[in-house]
Amino acid sequence: MTDQLKVALFALLMFLGINSKAQVIQDIQDIKLAPGRVLGQDASTNAQRDVEIWAEDFSNGIPGDWVNESTTAPAAWEYRGPSTDPGINEGTRGSCLPNGVDFGSPILSPTIENGFVIFDSNYWDNSDLPCILENFGTGIAPGPHFATLTTSSIDLSAYESVGISFNQYMKNYQSDTYIQASVDGGEWITIWENDVLINNGESALDRTDRKNISSFVGGENDVRLRFVFEGNYYFWMLDDIVLFELEENNLVLLNAGYGDFDLDNPDNETGFEYLEYSQYPRGMLPTLKFNGIVSNYGSQNQNNATLQAKVFDIDESTELASQIANPMILTPEDEVQFLSGTFEMPDAIGRYPIVLQAIQDEEEQSPIDNTYETFVDVTEAVYTRDRQETDAIYIPPSTFTAGTYEVGNMFVITAENQECHSVSTALAIGTEPDATVYAAIYKVSVTGGFNTELI
Repeated sequence: MTDQLKVALFALLMFLGINSKAQVIQDIQDIKLAPGRVLGQDASTNAQRDVEIWAEDFSNGIPGDWVNESTTAPAAWEYRGPSTDPGINEGTRGSCLPNGVDFGSPILSPTIENGFVIFDSNYWDNSDLPCILENFGTGIAPGPHFATLTTSSIDLSAYESVGISFNQYMKNYQSDTYIQASVDGGEWITIWENDVLINNGESALDRTDRKNISSFVGGENDVRLRFVFEGNYYFWMLDDIVLFELEENNLVLLNAGYGDFDLDNPDNETGFEYLEYSQYPRGMLPTLKFNGIVSNYGSQNQNNATLQAKVFDIDESTELASQIANPMILTPEDEVQFLSGTFEMPDAIGRYPIVLQAIQDEEEQSPIDNTYETFVDVTEAVYTRDRQETDAIYIPPSTFTAGTYEVGNMFVITAENQECHSVSTALAIGTEPDATVYAAIYKVSVTGGFNTELI
């Protein structure tokens, strides 16, 4: 049986159903995020990790001098590697998977080919279908689980300014996941807590987290870390754990954009205004609203930190706009959203380069993660996929193998007398041969709920 891919383009018309937006939000949140990242959603993808002190990528499995414990044996942290069964291409197993699927997706860490670790609460609690309340707790090690993976001693006596970074993929039902540190064999202190929401909250498959932990472990010669899964369902995967020496002056542009999508903004009639697209028709020229989240990853205050936005003409050299947000002092670990003004797009057809950059008075020591470069195309009459906010509509094919499902896009039509003559699509690498692609256009109303009408 081959995949059937139904592509739905949503033409969103203007309605005044402001009070119905809660249902629209839930509809979007209930759809799983697709793997990968849209350019601009996370401007710090290639962020430099400073000077490494200690690292573990699990290339040789879980180190023999680490302690792997659980209050509900035989439940334990597992290693997935190139020669293990399950292997590196297989994530969670157990009851709560779609019918016909044996494994969930693995973490998409930079060194996944070396392996990763997972605590698979879903599997230990109930390894068999179906995923129903009556079957919870029927597995070989029923929850709730309290599972810890603890490192051997790490000497940080030569480093006063220390940070930790790691890759994770986590899905949460009713659990807490966190990192603790112990100095000289003393009490365990929580130094980082996961923010993945309970009741089916899920992180990106390639999420990177980072934190300044100098106040907990800086300058200490006997430090142990432990990674804790506490509760019920689903799983926590980890890879590429790094301790590094913080630089003094290091701003990072965590994400950046030129849209202002906000379903809850009462000034937006439908809620879908200001979605961020790479192309805009001449009849629907946007107002760009520059914004970005800047964090101080350094060990020192950063003075007059701000976000600078520049727009260039289609010749790629003439500067059309240069705007700076109100500057402020960022102390270590501060994370601030900056707004750098607006810009009305011109109507000449072509590509307009955009550069957003985090700047400060101090000399930046890691400039690689300060800048986001993108573009906006003005076209005669092309609507494109939005760049980030409705990514939830793009469903991973592996979750729906051999099934029919829809992916799509939202547009707020502000021009008159528009006609559609064609639809273009892109297929994931994993799409089966001979898959069928359909296209449909819907009118969407947000009055009294989220309703569609096939055009």
